[in-house]
Amino acid sequence: MEERLLIATLEEIKIHGLKFTMDDLTKRLHISKSSLYKTITSKNILINKLVTYIIANYEYKERQLLESNLDVYNKIQNLIALYIDIFNQFNNNIYHDLQIIYYDEWLRWQKFQEQRIGILIKLVEEGITANKFRQVNLAVLKQCMLYTAPALCDYNFLQENNLSYSDAVKHYVDILLFGIEKEH
Repeated sequence: MEERLLIATLEEIKIHGLKFTMDDLTKRLHISKSSLYKTITSKNILINKLVTYIIANYEYKERQLLESNLDVYNKIQNLIALYIDIFNQFNNNIYHDLQIIYYDEWLRWQKFQEQRIGILIKLVEEGITANKFRQVNLAVLKQCMLYTAPALCDYNFLQENNLSYSDAVKHYVDILLFGIEKEH
């Protein structure tokens, strides 16, 4: 029941943002309010469990990629796609609301993001050490990654540029890993 509740919560967030109500959830799940509150005692706890659920799912997929036999380039490519995919679930208003309404969860989310970028940066360092990538300023790269992911998920940006989300990710990875200079 808890996973079903969390998935329903994600759907309600897509529709109403974090302003969804517990009544919205009971309607979506076709259950009574008392049944809902037996499973989860408050919206704060629900949001906490939801953030935990999203992080755990991401970390599971991340671990699979990191433990795979893929080379550094392909690990980075797949991790960037996975990282950006997590932002594809919500629009930027959700993150703003999370910061305002559920500040502790927002801090947790920020820490999670920074840790993920740290893992990507370590892979880039591995690539530099293995002479697969040229030396770059990793602090600048980290900032680019932190702020680009949410921007690539912006619905208006995608629509105005006639891009699917997966196309935008492919272009981003291409630019990130190969730059804009033509080969000599």
